[in-house]
Amino acid sequence: MSRSLKLLKSLAQRIDQRHRMSRLATFLLLALLVSPGLTALQKMETPPPFVKIPPEVAASHILKKVEPLYPAFAKAAGIEGMVGVHVDIYQDGRIHEIQGAVSGWACLGQAAMDAAGQYEFKPFEKDGQPVVADTIVNVVFRLPEPKTTVHLPPPPPMPDRFDSFRDADPAADLSPAVRNWLDSYLRASHLGHTPFFQQALDSSVAVEIPTKNAATRLYILSQQAGAPICGATGNCPIELVEQSSHGVRLLVDPAESGEGFYAHTHEGSLYPDVFIVTSMSAFESDVNGYSNVRGEWGLLYCGKLLPDKSDVHVCR
Repeated sequence: MSRSLKLLKSLAQRIDQRHRMSRLATFLLLALLVSPGLTALQKMETPPPFVKIPPEVAASHILKKVEPLYPAFAKAAGIEGMVGVHVDIYQDGRIHEIQGAVSGWACLGQAAMDAAGQYEFKPFEKDGQPVVADTIVNVVFRLPEPKTTVHLPPPPPMPDRFDSFRDADPAADLSPAVRNWLDSYLRASHLGHTPFFQQALDSSVAVEIPTKNAATRLYILSQQAGAPICGATGNCPIELVEQSSHGVRLLVDPAESGEGFYAHTHEGSLYPDVFIVTSMSAFESDVNGYSNVRGEWGLLYCGKLLPDKSDVHVCR
């Protein structure tokens, strides 16, 4: 190989080596520049830790407390007490999330959560750093005037089989007032703009439950099995509806669902207790019982049905 050719080859190798070194240096420089930014970004994206705070400590941090609105049913029944609400609290002391009511009367649960959601707290810290608090807020319900508590009877024995909607009458046979209410209710339930609305309306069925109050008519509304808004287990939305001179009103939590019902008339009441059963599995069902006390409806009984026994009781 000629001398000039060797010189050219040596020069090319040096240029290539310098080029590779330059690329490596550029990469390292970029890594050094970007690394602090990535670390800061990672710190920003890392959620703050949740720290368990004892309820009594959380109570000492309350800056703003909101009195709960007393549910009409609980007031009529003379029900008082404390409801524990599981909450998460932001670093600035505002409520981040309400996990649910974990203790106390079931009929007071929603009112307790509504009140607790408006509480504000002095921020919580751990090792000098703000944290998200995980705690229980106790909301107290006290009647403004002493009232004789209504005797709440134990639930009746549960039947072997609950009534179904298989042979129920079509909702088209309802009075115009209840029919119009059902139409508006389904539209407001986010079905009005879906292809399921007309199917849900057409598959709606109704059962009238006799009462001893001639001025009131009581209905259970649901859907036939297989309707598009029923669950895979056969549980369908169920509405307990009252029609009176004051109009039509919903008596049951709109989130209620089930596959059957049982109406039990007990002595001394104008209205029956209405139990709704929800199938959870082949071996277990949930039961909710609704009762009328002094003209107000509310959830009074809770429990489960098992193959060999039933455990239904006054909700606490």
